[in-house]
Amino acid sequence: MRKRSGKCTVESLCAGHRRGMRKSAAEQFRQALTVPVAGGILRALTVPVTRGILRALERHTPGWVICLELRVLCNTTARAFGVPERKLRTWSAEKALREYAVFSAKCLNAGGQDPARLYREAYRTGARVRRLTGFTEKRDLERLVFYLYRNLGIRMGGQLPGEVTVSRCYFSRFYTPEQCALMSHVDSGMIAGIFGGGKLEFSERITGGCGRCRASFTEGCGRNRAGFNGGCGRCRAASGGNAGLPRIKK
Repeated sequence: MRKRSGKCTVESLCAGHRRGMRKSAAEQFRQALTVPVAGGILRALTVPVTRGILRALERHTPGWVICLELRVLCNTTARAFGVPERKLRTWSAEKALREYAVFSAKCLNAGGQDPARLYREAYRTGARVRRLTGFTEKRDLERLVFYLYRNLGIRMGGQLPGEVTVSRCYFSRFYTPEQCALMSHVDSGMIAGIFGGGKLEFSERITGGCGRCRASFTEGCGRNRAGFNGGCGRCRAASGGNAGLPRIKK
C-alpha cells in the first residue's frame, strides 16, 4: 500500500506539474492578448470623449485651462534649461503668459544651453500629452497641436506633418532672432513628442524680420522616438544624415 501510495503521489505530482505548465502557458497567452486588447478598448472609449472636450475648448477656453498649460510648459522649460522651477501664481491667462515669456527669455539670456536637452525635455512632455489624450490619428494630433499653440498666443496653420506657418507669435516681442532659433528646439521636441517622433525646421521667422514664420515638420518613422537621429536608414535619408538629436529613453 505504501508503494501504491507513493506511486500515486508521484503521478499526481507529475500531473499537477503538467497542468501547471499548461495553465502557465495559457495564462501567458491570455495576458499577451489582453494587454493590447484592453489598451485598444480603453483608447476606443477615451478618444471620442477627448475629441468632444477638444471641440468644446476650441469654442471657448477658460483662462484656468491656459494657466494649467503654461504651468506645465514652465516646468518643462525649467528642466530643459536646468534651472529651478518657476511657479506661476496667477490664474489670469494674460498675466501667466507674460510671466512665462519673461521667465523663458531670462533662461535664454543665461547662455550655455544644450539644444539636445531642450528637445529631449519638450519631447517627454509632448509624449505625455499624447498618452493623456489617446490620440493616434494625424488629424487629431494636428488639431491638438494647433489648439495648444493658440493658447500660447501663437496662430499656427498649415498641415502636420508638412509645411506650417505662424501668422502671429506672442513671444516675438520678447525673443531676439538667436533666442527664437534656440527656443525652436522646444517647439520641435514638443510637436515630435505629440506625433511620436520627428523634427521641426524653420525657414523664416518673425523675429528675423519676416511677416510670418515658416517651418516644415517631418514625422519620424517610429523606430526611435527622438525622430531623425540616425535611428534607421529611412530617417538618415530623410534628414540628410545624423541630425544630432538625442535618443529618448522610454
